[in-house]
Amino acid sequence: MLTKQKTNTQKIKLLKKTLDREKLDKREVFRMQAVLLRLQGYPRKQISDLIGKSVSGIAKWITRFNKKSIDGLRSKKTKKPNNFKLSPEQKQEIKKLITKKSPNQLGLPEAFWTTNTLKKLVYNKFKIKYQSQRSYQRLFKYCGLTCQKVQERDSRKNTQDQEHFKTRLKKRVKKGVLTISW
Repeated sequence: MLTKQKTNTQKIKLLKKTLDREKLDKREVFRMQAVLLRLQGYPRKQISDLIGKSVSGIAKWITRFNKKSIDGLRSKKTKKPNNFKLSPEQKQEIKKLITKKSPNQLGLPEAFWTTNTLKKLVYNKFKIKYQSQRSYQRLFKYCGLTCQKVQERDSRKNTQDQEHFKTRLKKRVKKGVLTISW
């Protein structure tokens, strides 16, 4: 029992030293404070209520700290984001192509630009593939374009009749003849 208290004391000193001296991001501070509170004897449920994280999350942090010490609580460094695969020059070239020409003019089978046609263009031109559709949407945004959903319209509907119906409906509501509730 004495050795466990001794190791807990050492762990507490290590955590306090790290919290005081190192530059940490907000998530790392949360993790270290939660583990510190647990080492000081606070129950997991109380720690969970204090910092607003789940009991299971706190248990994972404690386990990671016990296995890897401070390194188990650090945020993982992410590699270069997916949207940086194309260089700025390559992005400019794509921008020129898709703003000046249609996919048909570039030998692609579509009439309008979609994320799939942009994907084919980027791969044909630079042999680069992004992992997600979102990356292609961001590339469209970079080029000054936005993705639009196709809205199908019934060719039989008459917009004049719709407007006439709306005005008649509004008049009836104003007169009190008709009530509308949602």
